[in-house]
Amino acid sequence: MTTNYYLAESRRGNAAAAFEASKVMALEGWSDYFVQQQIYRSAENGHAPAQRWLGILGLFKRLITKESTVSSISFYETYDVAMEWLNEAACTGDLVATYIIAKCCQHGVGIEKDEERALEIFNQVAGKMNEETVLAIMFAFESILQMPCTSKEITEMNKFDKNGITAKAS
Repeated sequence: MTTNYYLAESRRGNAAAAFEASKVMALEGWSDYFVQQQIYRSAENGHAPAQRWLGILGLFKRLITKESTVSSISFYETYDVAMEWLNEAACTGDLVATYIIAKCCQHGVGIEKDEERALEIFNQVAGKMNEETVLAIMFAFESILQMPCTSKEITEMNKFDKNGITAKAS
């Protein structure tokens, strides 16, 4: 599929196509402004992966403000909008967004620090996610947001049985 196809579908209101357009545009080297416009279009139409991605961009302070123009780009400086998008995605059942919220809660990024609540969320979603996804999220937080993963957390995440369910902690 080409960029033009996805853009045409995006203009017709196809949220998934708008998100696909953003990915193709990014690979083709389009400016972040145009790429994020497609992600916004998708997210505003309820596409959870796009909502999650806007949340992630916001956590890394790379989310372009809605007031930006192609010639004047600015980024959100707080985590508020990031958390709004992550919550939108989590409310649709997006496990990755939910897990990211737990990491934020664990470390007090964009949300009040509450390690007990973070552990509740981890326990709620970890067994439903594959190990590679969990580890990718953990290491992204460790390297980019300087949210260290504890050895206990890594050990717990590695206790997946063949069905992807975490083993009970002893």
